[in-house]
Amino acid sequence: PHAVVERGEKGSAVLLSFLPKFEPAARAAEVIFVVDRSGSMGGDSIAEVRNALQLCLRSLTPGSRFNIVSFGSTYAPLFDGSRMYDEASLGEAAAFVRTLDADMGGTEILPALQYVVQQPLVAGLPRQVLVMTDGEVTNTDEVIALARRHAAAARFFTFGIGAGASHHLVKGLARASRGAAEFISPGERVEAKVMRQFTRVFTPAMTCVDVAWGQEGLTPASDRVPPVFDGERVRVYALGGATVASGTATLRGTIAGRDVAFDIAIDPASAVEGDTIATLAARERIRMLEEEGEYLESRGSLQRRSRATGKAAAEIAALGVQYQLASRETSFVAVEHRDAPLEGRAELRRVPVALASGWGGLRETGT
Repeated sequence: PHAVVERGEKGSAVLLSFLPKFEPAARAAEVIFVVDRSGSMGGDSIAEVRNALQLCLRSLTPGSRFNIVSFGSTYAPLFDGSRMYDEASLGEAAAFVRTLDADMGGTEILPALQYVVQQPLVAGLPRQVLVMTDGEVTNTDEVIALARRHAAAARFFTFGIGAGASHHLVKGLARASRGAAEFISPGERVEAKVMRQFTRVFTPAMTCVDVAWGQEGLTPASDRVPPVFDGERVRVYALGGATVASGTATLRGTIAGRDVAFDIAIDPASAVEGDTIATLAARERIRMLEEEGEYLESRGSLQRRSRATGKAAAEIAALGVQYQLASRETSFVAVEHRDAPLEGRAELRRVPVALASGWGGLRETGT
């Protein structure tokens, strides 16, 4: 691990970068696939899902249990409960996957996830939920809040399918439950990303990660450090004032039940000039504040909307203004100044709306 100190016009910031290398051992798990079969998944997206699912099924480890839950306007599990992974269950699931189509209507993901987290846990097996979707839903906040409430019992590993997948939904689900997200573009080979997710699913990560900052005046960008997977870089940010004092930050975590700690020296004498790290730190802190349960709850109804003007909202707005970042509390307005005013009557013009490549199978129909 190492630290980078930045000093710029907007203040100072610190970046901790950590690239772990350990030898994780594969383990069994309960894996529940939650598959989007709404109408927008037609064409390229559902074909990508079929390919990814077939590879996933054949990558399950001995001793694991699994199930497949399809959703659209409703949801439907393949099995009544998680089935032991063996030749018979694999054959039944593979045959089912070959018949998958985008024929279940709208994108109602919340009831499907509620069904999953309400299922009885399997003793001795961690629950890993793999979500495959291309959609953007209207209740993203509720979906992310559900994942956060059940993070102790279920971790969500998400796949954003297609060019128009909602990054907020796909990444937010993974962040809230300390999982990980991947995105599969139209026509892209899925093998590498599927296997990367399965490495995360079936091998222990460094969890319960925490950073103890040894300096006064540093504000951590997030109080939720993501899990650290073998060979994957993790970056942790903090915002400071005009200067940063020298000291030592300590990164702590747990690997396979064993506590580990790493001391990282912070040296202001080697600070770099600029505002890049500070802007990234501000963006991370805004994201964390926007996904906090109390802030999301305050936006949930008109009766509670006034609570959104509280401490979190004020901090989001202040960071957005200082670092020129769009957020739920800040936006930008473009003003065009013209030397000569326009004259004449206004005209109505129809502007075509661009859709994501492959959305709803439009490429196939040519419409």
